[in-house]
Amino acid sequence: MAAPAHGRWGWMLLEAGVIFSLAVAHSWALEPVPLVSDYQAAVSAAKREGRLLFVLHFSGDFSAPPALGEEGKAYQALALSDERVLALLRERYVATFQQVGPPASLSLVAERKKKAAEPQQQHAMAYICLPDERVIHFVPGFVSATELLSELKWAESCYYDFIRFPAAEQPLAVRQMHLAAVSPADAKLYGTEVKTRWLLDSPVRDASAADLTAVVQGARQLRTTRLDERFGGPENALPVRAFYDALADHAGLEPSAGHLVLFEYPLVPLAQLAQPLYEAWTRDRFWQLQPRRQELKDWFVSRVGKGKPVLLAVTVEKPPIGEPERRQLIPWPPKDSDLPLEEFEILELSLDELTLLTADAGLPTLTAQRGRLPRFVVYDRAGRRRAVLTTSDGITRLRTVMRASAQPGVVAAPTETKDGRNK
Repeated sequence: MAAPAHGRWGWMLLEAGVIFSLAVAHSWALEPVPLVSDYQAAVSAAKREGRLLFVLHFSGDFSAPPALGEEGKAYQALALSDERVLALLRERYVATFQQVGPPASLSLVAERKKKAAEPQQQHAMAYICLPDERVIHFVPGFVSATELLSELKWAESCYYDFIRFPAAEQPLAVRQMHLAAVSPADAKLYGTEVKTRWLLDSPVRDASAADLTAVVQGARQLRTTRLDERFGGPENALPVRAFYDALADHAGLEPSAGHLVLFEYPLVPLAQLAQPLYEAWTRDRFWQLQPRRQELKDWFVSRVGKGKPVLLAVTVEKPPIGEPERRQLIPWPPKDSDLPLEEFEILELSLDELTLLTADAGLPTLTAQRGRLPRFVVYDRAGRRRAVLTTSDGITRLRTVMRASAQPGVVAAPTETKDGRNK
């Protein structure tokens, strides 16, 4: 009799976890590949030296000073611990990494359990790119050295084949190479999930985030279908789907993912692919450093507590893939709202910028539920943070907090405690 599906998954996850832990703890005598923390410096070096780019995205704190962290050390131990991999990377690549995970300045808590922080899943995504940052291939997850070596060799072979073609013909050549690397059965099943943008041998529309997301979701669905077939997972069973995600991140189950996505978008620029791929594949948000980081800190420090209240207004953005899009209760800038806007110093910024400002200015951690992220942060005339309003708060609450914060002296407005909650 076959073991229950959840029993098989439990043993597989345990085995994958043991292997992962042993690899992280393992110490080897080989000199590791230098991973450049300055991405632009790595791009410049690749162009100057005529090398390919090997780019790693990890789910560590994007706002922290650049360092490998747990995810990076785990990837080194698992994938970069083989002399053949190291020799190939040293000879042909400039290797670099970026952290794209949530900041420590934002604490996401579970629904109905406001004191329990959600566990953070670790992710890794590796890209093999031309010096101009167009993607030849990508490899999701914490793969083994053997698996990474196989994908690196495929990318090398692909590169030396398509570079012989004129520039205008290279995307089509790469497209055909990705198709040849996928089994006919997978290609057929994938074709039922994804609406192609190609007509014969030419794309009929430009790439967009929505199109890329649909393509990645199709590849993800194919993975789920194949794992259902292999391990007997029941249809639409959420616990089994969670096992798929956890196992796939640490067991190298994605040999066709890069080929399927890049068959539709060959040689797509990394800047265009990275966010929709990461969010659709991992179902976590892709966090990015912002060029105004120091400027925002200087603005805030020069105004908060200087006699006028301060309002930080977060611009509306689409939620990460897999999360519902909620209706915005307060359009910005508001119309006919009777808000005392003229009394406030107002700064509009993105959520990435808000979390960077929170960390850089040494402010209390922002606390929010997933799907109900910070939208407005209000400081009174004395520089005390009065409230953090989320996307679920309406205009009435914002008006009340702003009016109270604009009053001189001590007022009976809700004031936050040190952990970011209202009294």
